[in-house]
Amino acid sequence: MAAKRSPRKSANPKLRWLEGARRAEELLAKERLPRQRAPEQLLGEDYDFPLDPATLTSMELGRLMLRLASLKGYSGDRLAREEIALHELDQVLEYLVPLKMLDLIRSDEFKDLPRAALVKEVLRSAAIDGDDLLKRLFHRSVDQRAAVARLKAQYEIYESGYYALSREQSRREASARAGIPG
Repeated sequence: MAAKRSPRKSANPKLRWLEGARRAEELLAKERLPRQRAPEQLLGEDYDFPLDPATLTSMELGRLMLRLASLKGYSGDRLAREEIALHELDQVLEYLVPLKMLDLIRSDEFKDLPRAALVKEVLRSAAIDGDDLLKRLFHRSVDQRAAVARLKAQYEIYESGYYALSREQSRREASARAGIPG
């Protein structure tokens, strides 16, 4: 006799995924950590990074450092949101795909196959391919992973630029303390 699924588990997985993302946002709000607003004046505006930061005036150096710090903070926040969404999506897939795999194993289509042919990867692919919801969730997961990878790369670009400028600023300060001209 097949076990009954609880009503909680049969809820629409897409809605459950949204609830998980909402709960993560609520936890952040509970910590009362302020979130950085989008630096609207900087978004969509490319910038040039100098080959030699020593050629920048102190004002230019400071402005570029602030710009990179702002973009780094904002991209870090966006990255965290995308990683939360990806985590939630992965949890839904980890729950639903094995259930669909079990349905496939029990189905007439697969019942005559030798057990050795029911390789986990084959079953997983068949489960996803045979279910429109799982297929949409899987494709969303692929897109989400690409977004996370891109945001991580952009964050690292801002971070490395900021640290390069910070080293130049520290070098200037050390030179000024030692009385060595710029």
